[in-house]
Amino acid sequence: MSLANPYSYDMAFSLHTDAPQLLSFRMTTLPIPAGETRYIGLKFAPHAEGSPSAATLRVYVNNADDKNEECMEIEVLYTSTGAGDGEGGAPPV
Repeated sequence: MSLANPYSYDMAFSLHTDAPQLLSFRMTTLPIPAGETRYIGLKFAPHAEGSPSAATLRVYVNNADDKNEECMEIEVLYTSTGAGDGEGGAPPV
């Protein structure tokens, strides 16, 4: 997921989520030079085995004054991996 700095000066954006149990960031503060774009490193928590489910996660991008600059929404679909059957899980032994 990319984030652009639309300003004519360097900015450090802080990243927050409404679902810290499911989503974390490689860096919680992302410095971006003026007019440039950087990628947000996202880390998703593993999903417990079981039935498929979905989650809506939000990423809040705040400025140095902790005022919201942007809000992004991510739809995550957790599916069964079919472990051991050659259909995406662990390879058959």
